[in-house]
Amino acid sequence: MEIEVLKSKIHRAVITEANLQYVGSLTLDEDLMDAANLIENEKVQVVNVNNGSRLETYIIKGKRGSGTVCLNGPAARQGAVGDVVIVISYATMDFALLFCSMIIAYSLLKLNYYISCACITVYVIVGFHFLNNSNFSAIVVDRLIDTAIGCIIAFIIALLVFPFWEHQQTKELIITFVNANKKYFNAAASLLRSPEKLKTNYTPVRKEAFVSLANLSDNFQRILSEKRKNEHLAFYHQFVASGYMLTAHIASLSSLIKNHGGDLNPDDFDALINNVDDKFKRVECILKGETLKTVISNRNAPITNKVQALMHQRQTEIEHGLTDTQTKTRISLRDLKNITDEFEMIDSIVEDEIKIAQKIAT
Repeated sequence: MEIEVLKSKIHRAVITEANLQYVGSLTLDEDLMDAANLIENEKVQVVNVNNGSRLETYIIKGKRGSGTVCLNGPAARQGAVGDVVIVISYATMDFALLFCSMIIAYSLLKLNYYISCACITVYVIVGFHFLNNSNFSAIVVDRLIDTAIGCIIAFIIALLVFPFWEHQQTKELIITFVNANKKYFNAAASLLRSPEKLKTNYTPVRKEAFVSLANLSDNFQRILSEKRKNEHLAFYHQFVASGYMLTAHIASLSSLIKNHGGDLNPDDFDALINNVDDKFKRVECILKGETLKTVISNRNAPITNKVQALMHQRQTEIEHGLTDTQTKTRISLRDLKNITDEFEMIDSIVEDEIKIAQKIAT
């Protein structure tokens, strides 16, 4: 689809001559032609402000610096010396091609860089052709020269300044994140013994865990924008996703301990805490390439046995009709089961991170 649009105009020029006996045309000072981006023999429309007439003619060059605006031939009947005129130039533009190339170029900028560059090239060539009213070959040559200069500059910079890829620091950020969450977990678990340490120990490590998660997430987002795709990209994504879950469950655990952990025996949770802490260390060892340690099983943890005993007691109460009664067993089971489930969920997430770390380390 081609449309005719305004290209340029000379606004309120004053007619200096009207030559009836000359071949029909409009003589313009070359300085005016250059300023309005007009070329010789270009079709223009002349609008006379004084009498309202409109005429179409073509341009011939006048002496540079003379200020000539001369109506020639029959056009001289449409204006007199001193009349104010507007000289308007139009251009035909393939609007559909320009519009589509622009949309495709910016839509595929991150998905397919090569196609995006090709469409941007089409967009630039059509746009410059419209603005400068020059032939395509001249614009293509200029585009090739600009591209060659850009390639040379990029090549020189690549030799002098080595590129730094985001994935090169991802493993260190993961290690930092694991270490920060290990501290966060231990600080949350320590609230069972020392609730008064909430502000002194817990708050700073919580902030450190959130910051490390944000840094890892931002790093992953920057990796997605890199042209060079890393083979571990899927595993990085899995680790970031599990990181959000891990941090959320540690926050949930700390909230449960603060609200319902006052009557619990901290010693009952030692096996669970040590097991999760050992798995955190295992993830670090895998990523650092160090010797792996044995993971402690939590199946025989005292707290697990206590939960099973309370569930058996609660089952007995239900059988005796105490379904809606807030008995001591029911309250203890509710608090203990919620906290234990959070410990086991955190243990499960860290176990998954061990598997992801093994894939990243290979």
